[in-house]
Amino acid sequence: MKKSLLFALALVCSVMTFAQGADADWRIHPDEAQFKIYGTFQTTFPNGGIAYELTNVEPVGLSFPVQPKYLGGETNLGNVYFTFDRVTYPQNKKPDLEHIALWVFDESLQRWVPDEETGNEQVNATNTNEMTVVLVLDCSSSLSEQGFQDVKTSAKSFIDVMLRASNAGNIHIGIIGFSTMKQTRTLGIQPLTAYSASQMKSFVDNFTQGNGTALYRSFDDAFDMTKEYAKTLSKFSSASIVTFTDGLDNGSINPTKKIGSKENYFKYIKSDVLPKSIKGIPFSSYTIFVPGGADVKDAAIENKIKGELKIMAKQDDHFFLVANTSQLDRQFRAIADELVESWKVVSCFISQGQNGKVCWTFGKKSAPAPKQVAPPAPEPVSSGRPLLIGGDLGLGLPMEFGGPNQVAGAGLDFQAGFDFAYPLTDKFALGFYFSLGGGFTGGEYYSGNYFGGAFKLSTGLLMEMGDLNDRPFLLGICPGIGYGCSYYASYIPFELRFGRVLSNNMYITGDITVGAPLGSPIAIEPAIRIGYNFGHNVKR
Repeated sequence: MKKSLLFALALVCSVMTFAQGADADWRIHPDEAQFKIYGTFQTTFPNGGIAYELTNVEPVGLSFPVQPKYLGGETNLGNVYFTFDRVTYPQNKKPDLEHIALWVFDESLQRWVPDEETGNEQVNATNTNEMTVVLVLDCSSSLSEQGFQDVKTSAKSFIDVMLRASNAGNIHIGIIGFSTMKQTRTLGIQPLTAYSASQMKSFVDNFTQGNGTALYRSFDDAFDMTKEYAKTLSKFSSASIVTFTDGLDNGSINPTKKIGSKENYFKYIKSDVLPKSIKGIPFSSYTIFVPGGADVKDAAIENKIKGELKIMAKQDDHFFLVANTSQLDRQFRAIADELVESWKVVSCFISQGQNGKVCWTFGKKSAPAPKQVAPPAPEPVSSGRPLLIGGDLGLGLPMEFGGPNQVAGAGLDFQAGFDFAYPLTDKFALGFYFSLGGGFTGGEYYSGNYFGGAFKLSTGLLMEMGDLNDRPFLLGICPGIGYGCSYYASYIPFELRFGRVLSNNMYITGDITVGAPLGSPIAIEPAIRIGYNFGHNVKR
């Protein structure tokens, strides 16, 4: 009984050990990880205290503003954590932030070793930094009634998406609905909570349309409003302005800044707004344009608006051309998703004594694909031997000389034929050919010149030799079966034909005919033929 219990205990321990080993296998080695953060960790003791420092930080696959030195905090379990904020990554390649593994470089072994205990505490930290966003929305009368409603719906969808990411109001939103300067309405920036989100959506619902487009002034006001509000935030990390319009600015001035025309206002936006930072952090800008406004009368004006909005977006991939207002909701949601995704804060953990080179890798190792066993090679199966059932066209050069009248002449002969060969083996086919030609000859004889017709009929033996499925050779022989004649010549044809099948089921042959004279001049005719095998798909 005692031996049985010991065996069972040993078995359970073995299973647990195996399970731990299998669980550890999810970690991705630094040499193989697509997303990782390198650094050098050191515990120091300044002024009698203790400090945890991370230097030489190098993100791979991720990006964030890298500081020369990070100071770590201490968890309830005694481990150290470092926080990296404003983490971004390509939208089509998102890292798995839920599985973060710690690797430590062992100098004695000269290789990376996983820290399995600390790895269990790797988690994605809650974002407590603060972001501001100002929506700048066109409320001009150039929008149709449905289009204006689409703008309102899209703005409210944007608020809903941002609300889901706002932890206790750490996302702050302001709204400007502009038409003319006097009709422009502004809701100051405030923390985004369930209560304030309801107020913001109610503010949007109460928008009314006006006859004007004070675009530049509203964009400038959004920047100034953000700059002032950011002074009240202790953990300010990013600011964005999201602008929608369907037409040109036609009413922006600013007496306080002594800007008296829309042209000068755009110059001011380019030189005194877009290059500026807010609390040392560059702000991001997104612009959305729906063509079709009343002031967009031709392609030149539309291109001008696109050019200006691209400049205001600060980078090309932050400018969006939307075909119509029904697509606005999707675009506003996409921008909200991007803002949330680009605002990640990641915390990585390490034990206090792990000094030296470290690397955190993101994601789980993929399970190895099952080894593929190649199936046995199939037995070779003959694809069959093609028939030759072809038709050809050719051109001959009949010549005649000698005879009682001392003839010397030549001409042209147009020919057409039928060719057939039946495969007897894989490398030999036997059949026949038939050829009919007609043309003319001309020349001279002892008493003058002559010109007349030419005719030839011949049939003979045809053979294919070589691999019948791979361009075999052709050989034809006419042993005097036929008849030929011209103005002076009359003869029995003896022919030799030779050629080859081409890769596209065409074939080419060359002929030489020698005529046995029937009491007339000797006849010789070389010819060339091009044919097509209509029976290439008929296998035997």
